[in-house]
Amino acid sequence: ERMERCEWSENAGCIEGDSDGEEDWEDCSEIDNQEDCERMERCEWSENAGCIEGDSDGEEDWEDCSEIDNQEDCERTEGCQWTDAGCYGDEYIDFTPNGALVEGNAPLWGNRGYQFTTQQTFTMYAGEWWINLPDDAYVRASIYDFDGNLLEMGEIALSDSNEEKWYRSELEFTFEEGGTYTLSFYCNQSYDAIFDFIDFNIDLQPFNAGDMLTDVWSRSSSSDTEEQFPDYLGNSWAPFQRMLTNITESGDMNNDGIVNILDVIIITNLILNDQYENNADLNNDNSINVQDIIILINWILTE
Repeated sequence: ERMERCEWSENAGCIEGDSDGEEDWEDCSEIDNQEDCERMERCEWSENAGCIEGDSDGEEDWEDCSEIDNQEDCERTEGCQWTDAGCYGDEYIDFTPNGALVEGNAPLWGNRGYQFTTQQTFTMYAGEWWINLPDDAYVRASIYDFDGNLLEMGEIALSDSNEEKWYRSELEFTFEEGGTYTLSFYCNQSYDAIFDFIDFNIDLQPFNAGDMLTDVWSRSSSSDTEEQFPDYLGNSWAPFQRMLTNITESGDMNNDGIVNILDVIIITNLILNDQYENNADLNNDNSINVQDIIILINWILTE
């Protein structure tokens, strides 16, 4: 190590080294050990794949959670969770258009959402709104047809924090190809809640939300108290809202579509090994313990 041109390797002994202490690797895949891999700026070590190319910010540009084949990358990727069945995550369609962000305003009108036309038949399972709700406030998603008739009403999502977050209203509904619908969210304290929105001029509407939804308009009601169809088409305050089209079920640890004793065993092993998975935290207290097992057993017994 005191020889300028040499360096010590635990694997290969004393080897020739560059003046800057790094080999001239042409590709990360040429590096066969973790030590050399991790000191190369553009490389990162994977237990499954060895030395691989890494982004400058330390994250791969995964298009889908299912593409990730190892727990480390899965858990550091937003929206993904690692289970015995691999890496998976919620899938959603985001309505929010691109534009100028406006932060920290009250919604004012009680009902806000989006009208759209579907290009194929699909099912949604919940709607989400990025909003800060005061104590005792709630939001609820509803689906209306083109004429404003109520088709389906979701479950209430109650305030549970003093910060802006995604509030999820469970709502299962199947949209038919070529239909025009409105997904609207009602807030029972619209003058006290706080939300961010995109200032989206009506001249820019309608727009498309991916390939599945076209002719998208921002809608709002003209009332701050009643839960109703948002009758104002083209409102320029475009809220951060989205619909979930595939939801990972809490407690289904092996992702087999059912909750049973196998899932209890997996959660028990997580507790014994002092490990954490979001899908096992059934009471959302940021820890996994016997309380989560009790909740899961009760779910199984009541099915």
